[in-house]
Amino acid sequence: MYYFRYLLLFLYFGIAFTANNRYINNVEFDGNYSIPSKELVLVTKSVSRQLFNKTKYNPKLIKVDELALKTYYLSKGYLDAQVHNITDQLDENNYNITFHINEGIRYKLQNIDIVGNKLFSDQKIQTILDHNINEFYNPVKIRSQLIVLKERYLVLGKIKISIVEEIEIIDNKVILRINISEGITYKINNITIFGLEKLPKMFVMRELLFSYQDIYNSVAIKESQKRIFSSGVFSSVEMIPKIVNNFEDFVDIDIKIREYNNRTIEGRIGFDQEESPMGEGAPPMSTFNGKYRWTTGNLFNTTGRLEFKGGIGVKLDEDFTLPQKEFSVVWRAPWTLGFRIPLRIKYFYDETYDNYSKITQGLETSLFYVRGENYRFLTNLNFQYIKSDVDNINNYEIEDRSSLKFTYIYEDIENFLYPQNGIYFMTTSTIGSTIEFSKLQHYKFDAEFKQYFDYLSPIILSYRFKIGFLEEVNVESLQFYDKFYLGGSTSLRGWKTTEDFNSNGGNLRVLFNSEIRFPIFWKIGGELFVDAGQLMSDYREILEARLAWDVGAGITISTPLGPVRVDVAYPEAKNTKPTILFDVLYMF
Repeated sequence: MYYFRYLLLFLYFGIAFTANNRYINNVEFDGNYSIPSKELVLVTKSVSRQLFNKTKYNPKLIKVDELALKTYYLSKGYLDAQVHNITDQLDENNYNITFHINEGIRYKLQNIDIVGNKLFSDQKIQTILDHNINEFYNPVKIRSQLIVLKERYLVLGKIKISIVEEIEIIDNKVILRINISEGITYKINNITIFGLEKLPKMFVMRELLFSYQDIYNSVAIKESQKRIFSSGVFSSVEMIPKIVNNFEDFVDIDIKIREYNNRTIEGRIGFDQEESPMGEGAPPMSTFNGKYRWTTGNLFNTTGRLEFKGGIGVKLDEDFTLPQKEFSVVWRAPWTLGFRIPLRIKYFYDETYDNYSKITQGLETSLFYVRGENYRFLTNLNFQYIKSDVDNINNYEIEDRSSLKFTYIYEDIENFLYPQNGIYFMTTSTIGSTIEFSKLQHYKFDAEFKQYFDYLSPIILSYRFKIGFLEEVNVESLQFYDKFYLGGSTSLRGWKTTEDFNSNGGNLRVLFNSEIRFPIFWKIGGELFVDAGQLMSDYREILEARLAWDVGAGITISTPLGPVRVDVAYPEAKNTKPTILFDVLYMF
């Protein structure tokens, strides 16, 4: 009965807050005799209403869909295709959209005539165009491949390359004519650098993939620009080719740069989730903390930089304890011993206290680092000196160890404090050993996946799945901070702490969380959630293990520092005294 009430409350506010939004009810296609509707629906962003998917009505989006449909018909050989929409307003909030299509006739490619080409043969160019004779003519593909062809010329010094396409139509046949004016082959003459103030010229020149007398190569120019910028020393990089007037076949390269003023002092106060003293396998601690960062400029006119970081965190529990202190010094340089191998060496000192306590200091170096728009992959080598105590009575155990860690992260999330839509994936693999690498101690794997949906906006559907595995090697038992744990406001909310669930931890952890988040009024929101998980000592227990689970609801308050929440959870939905948890930030 309790959860039936929550469900009614959820439906009430869901209806109330979506009542004023305008949505597309149905999308239809008319006149598409040759291409089925199920194929066209994949082209448009406007879709018919579904259970967990609906599109907001936007006239601009409808126009974009019209253009997308026409382009799609062009790619299928319908050069005369016309598309327009008719919008039917059902009521104040719902619309039906019908796309009327006049397909016209379909054209085939009869022949390709290539004129003016000397560097590439007709056969080579036709291979690049990737369009067969007697196929239905695809002008969209042709134009795309002509850009590829132009790049092939630019790589070989043909700066003034001109490629013009013409078509002749006879009945339903297309004759394509490619007119090419190659021009002369240019070589690189002078390389001039503008904007250097403190750093030597060598920090730019060593990043270049071209030199004097090389044939002009557009790819080498672009890659050199990326290399200069990615060194982290310059805030902007421009490469401008200038044809030399006195020489017919030479081009000068002007490199305009701006040195990066990387002397910064930053401070931040806010909510955060820090690693528990029980280790990275335990649910994180929610803290209110203050952090600072001081970054030096380029030391001694080199590309090397120092970064000093520190912070103090207050745990938000009944006692408002001060369990977290951190300090680190990081050295970064884009080159190592004359090779373009980025170097990062970090000294760190961390103190964390709770029912358990741990003091860690050591060195960490990044051996390999790759970063893309939404992902990063890194390899770290750690040397650690760890003092730990189970009872926090200053009777510390001391351990020296080293580890090699591989981490891959993919993130594409809108608004990390208040996630609306997107996914996040992280996996880490760790090999632990003694400090001198003489004996392996453990292998550890941990992965997390979470996703957010705004199909029912402003109602957000979200879920998270975590799995971890620890294999002990050459040791009878590992320290408590190597184990996995469950319980608490960032894990299984039906159990208030990790000790309430299982104080000994486990070597295998499975955790699943799902939430429905919705606004109530002003800055107050609500949650409905289900959590499930279990700890095991060995993978052989998986088939016999029974998942522990809980259900519950919560209230959130939005603040400039992030959400503050109060959760009420019932272990396995039993009608007993609920677990009440106070925390900051969303659980995931």
